[in-house]
Amino acid sequence: MFFRAADADGLSRWYEEHLGVGAPPGTYDEAVWEQEAGPTVYALFGAGHHDSPHLGPSGWGINFRVGDVDAVQLREPA
Repeated sequence: MFFRAADADGLSRWYEEHLGVGAPPGTYDEAVWEQEAGPTVYALFGAGHHDSPHLGPSGWGINFRVGDVDAVQLREPA
């Protein structure tokens, strides 16, 4: 998955700290982050779903499984 961020290094550290998703390795010899085994859903929303609460203003969304969802306080940037 690839996307732009105003503060890519800071966001990368946040994903590592809160979701356990490590940054891409610097070489092909380094280990990469692997998700825990489980279901993966790839879902496309039709044009009529532009007001869906599941998608942000960018039109895409991604869900992560976490051990304690209440401990991960996700908020829109100010």
